[in-house]
Amino acid sequence: MKVEQFVMAYRGNHDEIKALLPKGFESLRPVLRINAEILTDSKAGEQGTTYSYIELNTPVAHAGKRGWVNLGNWDSMSTNISVSRKTESVSDGYFKTDAGELVNRRESTEFEFELLRLVHTGTGKEGGCPAENDNDGCFYMDGDEEEFRPAEKVSERKEYTDCTFEWKVKGDLPPIPLFRAIAIECEEILGAYAVVFERAESELKIFR
Repeated sequence: MKVEQFVMAYRGNHDEIKALLPKGFESLRPVLRINAEILTDSKAGEQGTTYSYIELNTPVAHAGKRGWVNLGNWDSMSTNISVSRKTESVSDGYFKTDAGELVNRRESTEFEFELLRLVHTGTGKEGGCPAENDNDGCFYMDGDEEEFRPAEKVSERKEYTDCTFEWKVKGDLPPIPLFRAIAIECEEILGAYAVVFERAESELKIFR
C-alpha cells in the first residue's frame, strides 16, 4: 500500500490541551498535530483504489510510553473527504530544491471535509522530524478502553511544506474532547512535511 502522508503541528494553549486528556495521561507539549494520508491500494498494471484518512493528536506520556493520544479520526469510507491537487507557478521566479534543481512550480495538496480544510504546498526542501525521536506510538481511545499502536518506522526523506488549515466548525460545540480541541486557537504552526512510503496492509489504520 502506497502512503502519501502529510503532517503538521501547531501550538495551542497548554492548559486547554491538558484539560482534553483522559485520566492518567500527561501532556508533554502544548501541541496539536494533524496527520492526513492518501492511501493507494494498487497492483502491478492496475490503477488501484485510493482512500484518505485524517487524524488529530496531541503528545502525551502514559503507561511508561511517550508518544501521542488520538483525539479524533476520519476516513473516506465513512466521511466525505475530498482531496485535490494543483500546481502553481512561483510568483517570484525560481527556487532551488535540495537536489539542486531550479523549479518554478509548486504542487499543493488539499484535504477538505465538513470540519476541516487543510492545504500542504511543497517547498523542495528535505529533512527529518525531531518528534520521531520521542515517539513510541499512539493511543486510540474508545470510551475507557485504550489501544496502543507502535510508531511506524519511516526512513524515507520528508519534504517540508508550507501549510494552512481551518477548522470550519464555529460557535457552541458539544463539550467533548474532539470539539474542545478544535476550538483551541492556533498560536503558531510549528512545522509541516510530506513523505511517501509503503505500508503493510496489517498496519492500515483505515481498516481497523
